[in-house]
Amino acid sequence: MFENNKRADVDFIWRITDDVLRNIFKKNEIGEVLLPFVVIRRLDCILEPFQVKVREEYEKFRDKIADEKLDPILKKAAGNKKFYNISKHSLNTLRDEPQNIEINFNNYLNGFNPEVREILENFHFDKVITRLIKNRLLYQMIDAICKIDLHESKVDNHDMGYVFEEMIRISNEQSNETAGEHFTPRDVVALMCTLLFDADKDVFKKEGVIRTIFDPTMGTGGMTNLGKIYILDYLCKGQKTKPSILTFGQELNEQSYAIAKSEALITGEDANNFKLGNSLTNDQFQGKHFHYMMANPPYGVTWKIEQEYVLNESMNPAGRFFAGTPRSSDGQLLFLQHMISKMEKDGSRIGVVTNGSPLFTGDAGSGESDIRKWIIENDWLECIVGLPKDMFYNTGINTYIWFITNKKEK
Repeated sequence: MFENNKRADVDFIWRITDDVLRNIFKKNEIGEVLLPFVVIRRLDCILEPFQVKVREEYEKFRDKIADEKLDPILKKAAGNKKFYNISKHSLNTLRDEPQNIEINFNNYLNGFNPEVREILENFHFDKVITRLIKNRLLYQMIDAICKIDLHESKVDNHDMGYVFEEMIRISNEQSNETAGEHFTPRDVVALMCTLLFDADKDVFKKEGVIRTIFDPTMGTGGMTNLGKIYILDYLCKGQKTKPSILTFGQELNEQSYAIAKSEALITGEDANNFKLGNSLTNDQFQGKHFHYMMANPPYGVTWKIEQEYVLNESMNPAGRFFAGTPRSSDGQLLFLQHMISKMEKDGSRIGVVTNGSPLFTGDAGSGESDIRKWIIENDWLECIVGLPKDMFYNTGINTYIWFITNKKEK
């Protein structure tokens, strides 16, 4: 799923920044610094031709209209992009005044529109900058990142997605914590994509087709992004007209959310399709339904904090959890019920990775048993695929992919 020439671009990015960061940041911290800087560099390159126009429009209207009315004017001035920067600086011009790099860089960051600033805030970028300043490396980092050419003429949105996805993968592998909590092996995602999407390959050949993919525990957004790549680059390879694949997701971890949202932004996707929050207690997609859903919810993680909310909803016949609730030490079946509640009436398919607990825990009459019974009696279970051991980072537990659908072939 990844082209060799784009891998070379990623290696180049890591190499030049590693020269700056390696003595100050640990190896597993490099990604936390590099990813937001690559996001900024991509936005900076895209906005370069529109910088003067955006600044002119800002000066023209800044004291005359409210911010909410000014925002669409500035986005139009920025070539109808979903982001802009009103500062007097670009990353390149920041290098002209090394003595003022701190204050000028701060003004530059504050010049971005609120959506971009929110992403940087969730990256905890202020802490990164503080460490760079403390070690007198801010100028060197900006100078290094400016050597990377991420203009659209050099790297289009499609290729930028490849580059960023590979950077995320490398960053995850270098961080033990991230790999264990968020990173789903690509072989697992590839298998899931094959079994989820191949049955609909004829649908993707039709003109004007729009399909949605959703992940309620999206991490950095890699699963839905790879699903989209699989459809467009493999199933639809060679097609003149390709379907519109829209990805959506929700994530609890702030930095993972920032990565997912920033990838959408720098590849021309709608970043508003990605939401921050707890999917169980703060569903950001209430009333929404999706054609495909993919997830790898956390294994054996307690939901005691969410227990009162979940139990209250389980009393509502129209609620997500009316079929039953599992024991409070493991919420995997709650996420599965959440996904089932978002199936399209005309048909959806779900792929969700679990450990053995949702399959084998709970005697007859228990919450787990009632949920399994509910799924089977509604004839939603398509199959369960057992995965080889040692597929996941630092664990030898048995894992499985459940495939759920309400559009079985008759």
